[in-house]
Amino acid sequence: MNAIKEIKNYILEHIHIENPEVWEFELTPNVTKLINSLNQTETNDFCNSVLEWEDEISYLITLSIYDSTNSFLDATLLYINIFSKIKDIEYLEILVENDIPFIRPPYDTVDKLKDWNKKQIENLKDNIITVMTVKSDSWNETLKEVVEYLNKQIENKASR
Repeated sequence: MNAIKEIKNYILEHIHIENPEVWEFELTPNVTKLINSLNQTETNDFCNSVLEWEDEISYLITLSIYDSTNSFLDATLLYINIFSKIKDIEYLEILVENDIPFIRPPYDTVDKLKDWNKKQIENLKDNIITVMTVKSDSWNETLKEVVEYLNKQIENKASR
């Protein structure tokens, strides 16, 4: 079995477990080990594959990527890509609290979007706006700044 299928199958085998401690201390570290074992080609394929998986599986991958020591993995970029593609508001509400607030100047996370096309940026913006319907006003102030920044990026892409 190839390593990418092994990661997905491992998550599918355990997806029914709802205990957060089991995920945090047992399952997530095992997924992280599998991610760490990927070579450069496998890592690129993994990042593309994750974006085609069901929302729940992609969401669960986000629990593992930040602890990864895989030098070929850009965890922040993968995280933003996963956030952009997920449609389940429960997952979005949790995911928005990590890298998403930093997608604006002066943070270097903005560099992650330089190669994105207009549609990708619009998807990201739309998901942030969706999450704003369930987040507190204090969160929404920060997220509004991100949306404003993304709107400028969309305008720049459209004018090219």
